[in-house]
Amino acid sequence: MMLRYKRPAIYRWDVHRSVPGDKKIVYIGQAKELCPGRIRGYLAPGPRQETNKRILHLFEGFLQDGLKITLDVCIIGEIEIDRFELIPMSLGDKHVRLLVESAIIMEHKHKGFSLLNL
Repeated sequence: MMLRYKRPAIYRWDVHRSVPGDKKIVYIGQAKELCPGRIRGYLAPGPRQETNKRILHLFEGFLQDGLKITLDVCIIGEIEIDRFELIPMSLGDKHVRLLVESAIIMEHKHKGFSLLNL
């Protein structure tokens, strides 16, 4: 099961009361390797990982308030941009991950979500 997440990914932390999306609070991110590397960065941020420290602090507050936090991994299908095919294997390229991450951030912003990374 761990190998499924030991790869490049776009992910979403969803803060909710009872069902994902009910609070409309999310954090969208991208990683060269989601697990264990990126997840470990949120659970035990290093001294220079300011974003991870900020997110951990927010998450601790949400949990103290009785909220739940789930992690979703984006599954991308094939997307074509001017004959360039974006396939799941394309996520190994940081520029592709940033493109997809930005598109998902904009989608959530358009839908009225509070984005913890803006």
